[in-house]
Amino acid sequence: MLLVDWSSGKLLNTVEESLPQITHLGWSPECHYFTAQVEGQGVVVWDAQTLVRRQVLPEQISTPGSWKYFYSPFWVWSADDAYALLQTEDRTVMWRAVDSAIIPLGRLIPLRYGTYWDYGRNQVIIGGSAFDLDTGVEKAFCKQFRNHNFIILNNGNIYVSFTTNPEGYYDVGGIAVCNLNSVESVNLDTPPMIAAPGQIAVSADGHYLVVARDMVRIWDLQKLSSYVDERTPVYAYDGPAARVVKVRFLDDNNLETTDTYGYAQTWDMVKGTLLPDS
Repeated sequence: MLLVDWSSGKLLNTVEESLPQITHLGWSPECHYFTAQVEGQGVVVWDAQTLVRRQVLPEQISTPGSWKYFYSPFWVWSADDAYALLQTEDRTVMWRAVDSAIIPLGRLIPLRYGTYWDYGRNQVIIGGSAFDLDTGVEKAFCKQFRNHNFIILNNGNIYVSFTTNPEGYYDVGGIAVCNLNSVESVNLDTPPMIAAPGQIAVSADGHYLVVARDMVRIWDLQKLSSYVDERTPVYAYDGPAARVVKVRFLDDNNLETTDTYGYAQTWDMVKGTLLPDS
């Protein structure tokens, strides 16, 4: 295995010689580590500065009562390279860089729904579940409408779980809004609207939720019906001529939408009227 400068093609160093077949080579976000699946050995983590092996996770890892193969050698890293996730057949494991600890999470959790490394609360959020960064134990978490994708809003304090449209159905929709400090959540049943990350926003005070696509819909999160299917928007009106791809609160009264052509417009949230360009 050779380390080569990408721009110049210059050979920088030899990592190891006489290695078996290598597949699934990858780098951590900050390039402190690189990983690969090495035939007959398992998943190997190298330190990019010293070129020394930091960790070898064998092709089979011991779990209570059985041995389980890695489901995928691909890693899901934290942005600072401090942690990484890897999935096996029956559980997900977390690798901690500072001490090379392998921390099994409480159960198998698919990594395809997104990950948020919530250091302030010492947890990692994977899809609709949260796990302690020290122990891997599952923590009490928000109740989500459906365990699909999610976004984190308002400086890491609001979690929004929402449905997407992978199967091509347009008659379902759901959103869950949760305060990560109190882990209190509310669900909204929103057919036939399907949401995407940029089309959702929550006001700075957590009072209002807006979803904008072909229409602009706004819910008062503090005045919701006790019945999910009766939690209707307090304001709803046609949006821009082109589909909205991004929406945000400018203040307590005004919204900004950006359409598929990149055109931004400001709306009076209550009246649903366009404001003149500033």
